[in-house]
Amino acid sequence: MNLLIIGGTIFAKNRGVAAITKGCVVCLRKSLKNPQITIIHSFVESYYPRRTAYLKNVKVVLDTEESFRNVALRIFIAILYKMLSFFRVKAKILLYDRVLKEYENADIVINLSYGDMFAYTKDLYSKRVFLTLAYHCMLAILFNKPLFFFPQSIGPFYGKFYRFLARFILNQCDVVMVREKISYGYLLEMKVATSIFLVPDLSFVVKPVSNKRVFEILSKEKVELNRPLVGFALRDNLYPRLSEISKVIDYLNSNMNTGVVFIPHDSKTVNYCNDPRVIARKLLKKVNVKRQNSVVEGDYTVEELRGLIGKCDLFIGAYMHANISALSMCVPTIAISYSHKTQGIMDSVGLSEFVLDVNELTATNLINKIEKMYNNIHEYREYLKRRIPIIREAV
Repeated sequence: MNLLIIGGTIFAKNRGVAAITKGCVVCLRKSLKNPQITIIHSFVESYYPRRTAYLKNVKVVLDTEESFRNVALRIFIAILYKMLSFFRVKAKILLYDRVLKEYENADIVINLSYGDMFAYTKDLYSKRVFLTLAYHCMLAILFNKPLFFFPQSIGPFYGKFYRFLARFILNQCDVVMVREKISYGYLLEMKVATSIFLVPDLSFVVKPVSNKRVFEILSKEKVELNRPLVGFALRDNLYPRLSEISKVIDYLNSNMNTGVVFIPHDSKTVNYCNDPRVIARKLLKKVNVKRQNSVVEGDYTVEELRGLIGKCDLFIGAYMHANISALSMCVPTIAISYSHKTQGIMDSVGLSEFVLDVNELTATNLINKIEKMYNNIHEYREYLKRRIPIIREAV
């Protein structure tokens, strides 16, 4: 069976996207016998093969034709191909490029939407990404391919046109899966007629590297394990809150005698100042006690990062898939939220009380959640040891 994956890539700067895609491949191989998997990688600027674990027998097609002219031409050819096929006219000569050929050869098209990008709002979700996903979904529809939306967050949609387009595509799907109840509610509100299923995030099934490899990385990065360790995944939307976060780090160091390790879950090569490692270094300049803290400077795979995060006693994350890595390793986690997906995922795990909206992030608010979790940290860890296997089984 030929399976075509869109809206995902194993070669992603954002390790969350890589984690979803790898989880998808794991699930497909577990459920199907010898699936032939092809991934179409859009957005060349996100292509990041360096230090990314390669998945054997997965074909990656890099789509560099993102101009309006090329998109319109492909849609036109797909419509013409569909019309000629209706009259039983063989028209494979029209399929002039490799992307169109992949759609024609596919038995099923699977859309991952990069986890949460089948949405459009002026302040958060990109119009460009949504329209690119919509265009790829339209190609699947025009080629009469079964279209599956695998577990993701969907919506909201700003404007009648984008809402109409989203609803049209969703109604052409064979199955739509969402990973949290808020997205499920959006689809019911939109009156989507397709079968909708609530399924956990695919990245829960990704396994970490061996303990040996984890300790090699810890040694290389000079991360000490001689005291309780708090992991922290920073992102660029925390820049205005660095002063508040520095107070939290001082509190962790002085009052709780913990070390803090900053673990990057993204690699910025264009806007380098937004790279999590750069943000961490700027934050540490504001911290009083620096010797107990460290920054992971290397580029590591999803599996390596998951292993590193698993060595933490407590984790605080502004990247949702960094949080999922922590939860998967049964590490009690506090999530800093910037969208509904974070609240939804934490609710599905049973830890919704440990979500802090980024706009409400103050030293006092975050310390209160840290104290509440840390005072019962063994109970929360044991709870996750019972809960996470159930979630994995449901994927």
